[in-house]
Parts: sequence; structure tokens; C-alpha cells
Amino acid sequence: MSCRGVRGLPDGAWSFDGAGGGTAGGAPHRLVVLAGRSASGKTRLLEAIIAAKELVAPYAAVPSPTSWIRPGSPAAKVAIRWHLDD
Repeated sequence: MSCRGVRGLPDGAWSFDGAGGGTAGGAPHRLVVLAGRSASGKTRLLEAIIAAKELVAPYAAVPSPTSWIRPGSPAAKVAIRWHLDD
């Protein structure tokens, strides 16, 4: 997963798979613990995953795009590689 220009998150990439670094072929971990100091972006990272899922397969209201763009950034981007199995 990677984010650019997202309000409340630093630009960067996060890997939740066994390959470490998000390379193709790495199966996701069965459990991921998200930890960090207060206001470090933990909740926003989870919200970004949910928002990306809602754009692919909507279940609830799609979030407003303007609330996701970091002040001073022209746009925001969340990229996720989904792992599907049986």
C-alpha cells in the first residue's frame, strides 16, 4: 500500500505481506499490528484502506475526496495491491 498527498499521513509505502516491501508473490500476514505514537496516522491509514475498498466494492457512502487531500497538495492518491485467495 502506498499513499501520496493524503491528509494525516506521511507520503510513503507500507507492506503487509511476507515478502516485506510489497513485492509480488508475498502472501499477506494473517495478523498485522498497527502501533505508533498519538496522532501518527494509525487511524487515517486504516481509513485509507477502507476508502479504497469502498471505491472497489461499495457498501457504505463513498468518502468525500476533498477531506482526503493534504493542504497544499493538488491531489491525493492511495494505491493498494489486493490479495485474493480461495
